[in-house]
Amino acid sequence: MQSILAKLSTRAQAHSATEQVESDAIRELGIWTVLSPQQPVSCDRIDDGCRGGDPSNTYQYIRQARGLAYESAYPYISGQTQSSGRCDESKASYPVISVESYRQVSGEAQMAEYVGSTGASVDSSPWKP
Repeated sequence: MQSILAKLSTRAQAHSATEQVESDAIRELGIWTVLSPQQPVSCDRIDDGCRGGDPSNTYQYIRQARGLAYESAYPYISGQTQSSGRCDESKASYPVISVESYRQVSGEAQMAEYVGSTGASVDSSPWKP
């Protein structure tokens, strides 16, 4: 299992945190992977699953769970069911990327500094002139 320093986050906090961990794994470790947002939606007992929560709690969950599983092992179903679902510990027990620590970025100046140091990209293919 690989480990990284996740740097920021904000049904959305789980996706945001998961995608940030994926991005940091690419940037820091050179590992391209798709991780499970369903795992924190279903298993993070501090936040409120599909009804949202605090991104810091999501990162705490990821650290305490020792990481996230592949999405192929713990598929995202809450978008279809509109339910957070029950935590499936058997799927969550095989993390592939862990988070050693994290920090939240707040305010435009900190966000600009972070994006300036890591870069940002946008898939503009759906945008048509």
